[in-house]
Amino acid sequence: MQVKGYSLPDFLFLSPGKSGTTSIFYYLKKYAPDIYMPSQKELNFFAFRGMEEMKGFSNSVVEDHEYTALFEKKGEYVTGEVSPVYFHFYRNTVKNIAEMYGDKKDSIKFIVVLRNPVDRLWSSYHMFANVWENLPFDLAIREDTIKKRMRKGRLHDIGGGGKAYFLNYIENTQLSPNLHFFMENFKRKQFCFLLFDDFVRNRREFFRSLSHFLEIEDGWVDNLNYINIKKGSTSKIKHPVIYNFLVKRNRVKDVLKKSTIYLHYAEQIKKIKQYIYSSKFFHEDKESLPLAKRKELYFKYYEKDIEDVESLIGVDLSRWKYN
Repeated sequence: MQVKGYSLPDFLFLSPGKSGTTSIFYYLKKYAPDIYMPSQKELNFFAFRGMEEMKGFSNSVVEDHEYTALFEKKGEYVTGEVSPVYFHFYRNTVKNIAEMYGDKKDSIKFIVVLRNPVDRLWSSYHMFANVWENLPFDLAIREDTIKKRMRKGRLHDIGGGGKAYFLNYIENTQLSPNLHFFMENFKRKQFCFLLFDDFVRNRREFFRSLSHFLEIEDGWVDNLNYINIKKGSTSKIKHPVIYNFLVKRNRVKDVLKKSTIYLHYAEQIKKIKQYIYSSKFFHEDKESLPLAKRKELYFKYYEKDIEDVESLIGVDLSRWKYN
């Protein structure tokens, strides 16, 4: 999409974290011939635009010229990108979209993949367990734990609406407030709401619905093969000392990242790291959340949230509910 003489994407994913966006990104990159997305997932531009201090967060792109250059001369494609932080840092995202798109802000399309918040809570906790999170599940999600961490500055508060992105598990996994804000600032026709459950059950129909929304040919979905994306497993971490050294920032890694070899092979190194992080060397078998615990979390934190979302977007979410 051409805006004010520069190029911007035709669509953005506004899906929250732990909603299958990594797998969806790779499926679209591999199979959808009419879609162009930059090779890097999670550009994070609209959340962190102009914030130099956020460049180190997943290699975020924060400069206007750097971001728009990624979409130049792609006129034959429908262009887009996937950055889960847009959902969580929603105030910054809306403000920056409005500023960048100007009078064309009503032309951009938004794809929102929603996952049962109880599953997202469980998945989010295990993503951070043994890396940033060292508390048992029940203690980590307690209100007094969250408040204590906020006082200590362990929760990020970058721009409006972002403080819950990391360890404030409950606020991070509730959907209604963020969705209300997006829909107050854009038109309903700009949104396509899809369910992670449908992605898991029938990927062809999932991508067919997405293709129709983007107004592209859907024949490509018949050629889909299963892609095994291991990233984000809800498993326990084995060898946490080695894993933490590889995952967390440290001086050795800071020095290596400045080397010519690292800069030249950055994308290849990133793929190798993702494979190592998700390998059986570090991950034990996945844990499941007991039904009794699921019901407890649903009634305590998510019953009203799910009802609000169902009413807001007009999608049946009965499969997420308990009696």
